Parts: sequence; structure tokens; C-alpha cells
Amino acid sequence: MKNIPWERLAALPTLQAREDRYYRRVMQLCDFDADKAAAVLGVARATIYRRVRELGIETARERRIRERGELSSKVQALAARRVAP
Repeated sequence: MKNIPWERLAALPTLQAREDRYYRRVMQLCDFDADKAAAVLGVARATIYRRVRELGIETARERRIRERGELSSKVQALAARRVAP
């Protein structure tokens, strides 16, 4: 393979970087609704939730929970079982 511009190729973003950017953009366009983004991307909801967790993206549901200070019933049950030191 001759005449390959290796310097220019090395400057291109990796496939992983492009995919990360794509997931972020789709989440943004879907108002951070993971279920909508999963449908748009054609992936399982488990996949989109795993990817947004890996990318550190907060979903709309997570944001609502954080803003309201709500805890899931599982977390509330665990907190109730704790014994104060």
C-alpha cells in the first residue's frame, strides 16, 4: 500500500469516538429519553442504558429523580433496613 497519507488517517477519530458522539447526539435529540433513543437506534433498551451509563449521560428519568430527590422503592427499603451506628 503506497501513497497512504498515514498522518491524515491518524488524525481521524476512532470508530468508538464516532459511536460515542452519535449516541450522545441521539440522546440529545430524544430529550434524553433512553426508550425513544433505543427505538431510534434500533437497539435493545438494555443496550442503550448500558451505553449511556458508560458515557456518563444522565437520562431524563434519572434527572427527574435527582431533581425531585425521589428514591426508588428498592433504595428506600434498603435505607429503612440500615441501623444507625
